[in-house]
Amino acid sequence: MNGPGGGVAITPIYAYAFLLVLVVAALMAVIVVWQRSRYRAVDTTQALAADVDTGFALLTVRIEAVAPAVGAGTPAAQALADARDRLAAASRQREEAPDSAVSRVCRRMLLEGLAAVREAESLSGLPTGPPLPPPTDAPLVESPVRVAIEGAEHVALPAYAPGHPHCYSGGVFDVGEVPGGWYATPFWEELLARGAAAPD
Repeated sequence: MNGPGGGVAITPIYAYAFLLVLVVAALMAVIVVWQRSRYRAVDTTQALAADVDTGFALLTVRIEAVAPAVGAGTPAAQALADARDRLAAASRQREEAPDSAVSRVCRRMLLEGLAAVREAESLSGLPTGPPLPPPTDAPLVESPVRVAIEGAEHVALPAYAPGHPHCYSGGVFDVGEVPGGWYATPFWEELLARGAAAPD
């Protein structure tokens, strides 16, 4: 059917059909993208869970291996105690819920424990193996920094040291800034729990 000017006219029925095809194609594209992202999320969660299982096994074996070589009352003994504490904390965390959020916390705790047991190995003259990934990718202090929060003084270290088994990525609260570093106690957890974060 010719339209004005000798061209081919597109009847309304064909126009609607063409529009329907475009809508269906766009919908299919959205579904495909969503499915791929969902599978990637599942793969990430499964990989994270595998990392946690490996971390538990590795930390347990290394603690048992270094324990006989550690003398009582030494920095190595404190590092070994820190490693055991982080292993126990990760075990408690995993028992609470087997989801990805808990797995991320467990992974951080296990990396803290592995840093501690590696220091115990080094102080005891044992092989330490290759370097480990840090518990956080956030920048940490470059040298020891004193942090005063609510009348208490804390020290942030750039790397693990015996007695400082908690690695924090840093945060700003209404009571002050907590820089990223290794600390003796996780005092920021109370600040996070009571919602003391400063507004952006």
